[in-house]
Amino acid sequence: MFLVTPTPQDGTGDARQKQRHLQSNWPGKKPAQSNENENRDKKRQEEREYRKHLFWGMIMIALGLTVAVSTNYLVMFSGILAEMERSSGISPDNTLNAALVTGTITLLVWITWFVIFSWGVRMRRSWAGFVAYLCAVAFTAVTVIASSIMNFNGLTHKNTRPMFLLDATYEASNRANDVTNAAASAKAVLPSLKALESDSCTLAKGEQKNGLASGTGRGFGAATAALVSTCAGVRTLREALAQKVIDAEQKTERVNTILEKLLRSVDDRKIPILDREDRFRNGIAELDSLMRSFRNQGLGKAVEAGVSTLNNLVASVDASSGIKGGARVVINGLKQKLSGASIALKEVLVGQKALMDHSPSHRASLTEISARYWWHFPSHVAIAVFLDVWPLAMYSFGLLYSVRRKKPKRAPTKRRFPLNSDKLKELEQ
Repeated sequence: MFLVTPTPQDGTGDARQKQRHLQSNWPGKKPAQSNENENRDKKRQEEREYRKHLFWGMIMIALGLTVAVSTNYLVMFSGILAEMERSSGISPDNTLNAALVTGTITLLVWITWFVIFSWGVRMRRSWAGFVAYLCAVAFTAVTVIASSIMNFNGLTHKNTRPMFLLDATYEASNRANDVTNAAASAKAVLPSLKALESDSCTLAKGEQKNGLASGTGRGFGAATAALVSTCAGVRTLREALAQKVIDAEQKTERVNTILEKLLRSVDDRKIPILDREDRFRNGIAELDSLMRSFRNQGLGKAVEAGVSTLNNLVASVDASSGIKGGARVVINGLKQKLSGASIALKEVLVGQKALMDHSPSHRASLTEISARYWWHFPSHVAIAVFLDVWPLAMYSFGLLYSVRRKKPKRAPTKRRFPLNSDKLKELEQ
């Protein structure tokens, strides 16, 4: 039994019109208006579900953001206050200043991220969502610079500051030991200078009395002047160098005593960290004083002057100088000994080059200290960065959720065309 429905008059429509007419009047087929209402209700339901999930997600994100910025506040406050106390000591002004600055930053971070979370995921246009995401990335970069560094300082400064003090004290001790070694090297040259002084003064006395070197028997002339000058110059150099060696040894011994006490105190947990830093600064000031003395007017300068003195104390002579052969041999032999002593002092000077180039110690900031030991605390680095990068990660998930798109499902062929060709022919009869 077949259902007969009114059809268009013959010649008034083609096969497609007949097909649409039959589909619209097929039993069980819902009106087009009903389908539109169902689709609209379905979209409303999906939107309600989306907003419900977004609402609960925002609650959880707001809770997590509140806890994160609170932790951020504590560690950032600790880092900022520690840097202030290192420079000006403990005072209520420092505490208030650090609290206000840190509180303002954390509040603004909370507000900014909450606005980004609330508005960013509602930007349905592609260009607006892209711009919002770029802004979120830029803001994350700013917070990493402004917040994460101070977070890491606040998390680690109680560990890194004692480590820095101990290592810097060891470095100062090594530098003081270098001065001791330089004094010992210069002291080792003194016996050869003493022998050279004895030889030159003996020849000078002999030449002055009876012309021993020149064979003139008169005790004056170019040979006498050269030998007397050598004797006086070597004696002055040896005495000055010996005195500088004694001064350097005394000052170095004093500095070493200070540094030994400092090594014990900087690693003593019972002593407050600010007191340890004050003692460290005093010890480094003593070392800088020793290094300035060594470089400007102490042993280093004496050795440098000694090399020049030995090279210029006496000149080589030849037949054109007017000095007889015996005196020329004596003077040239003395010149060779002076050159040998000069080479020995040059070796001492080469070993002192690093000490001569020493620059005064500078006060390292808390950021420098923390950066120096960052690889000791990988988990602390991760914590400091995670506190500021986490909101961007959550925003990325929220953005992906808000802009998700479902591919429209194509209706099955039988649903779109429920009547096959045989049915159509039967209905047309």
